[in-house]
Amino acid sequence: MTAPGVLVLAVLVAAVWPTPTSAADVVLTQTGCHATQYHLSSTRGPALEVLNNADESMVFVLPDLDNSITVSPGKQATIELQPFVWGPFTFFCLTGRAHIDLAGGSGTDMPGCGLDAYILGPHALSSGTLHIERHARMELIPTPPMS
Repeated sequence: MTAPGVLVLAVLVAAVWPTPTSAADVVLTQTGCHATQYHLSSTRGPALEVLNNADESMVFVLPDLDNSITVSPGKQATIELQPFVWGPFTFFCLTGRAHIDLAGGSGTDMPGCGLDAYILGPHALSSGTLHIERHARMELIPTPPMS
């Protein structure tokens, strides 16, 4: 094969080959989350990578942090967490349709979910606990100068 032929082949392979993504912390499936316990180490930034392996949009919700993310089928997304929290937090995994219905059927995604565990629980496919290890990010907050 000639050099231009190899170059064309390489471009075609690169165009159809899936782009590698970072490892997912949370994997969503047809039955909800793939685990009931997740841990975010103190050395990691305040974010989780969420991968959806289900056939429909799925939602990962952290009601105590008023945070949720909707992930389309086959996609991966990042849910940013508050930088200065640690400890155990309950999470729920549910279908996108169930989340929209719980939001009053508005058809829109709510980044700050606003739904609590008592409302989410009966409609979730699965739930569990995210453990965020104690970290030193508090030291990043600038202290006001003393007058």
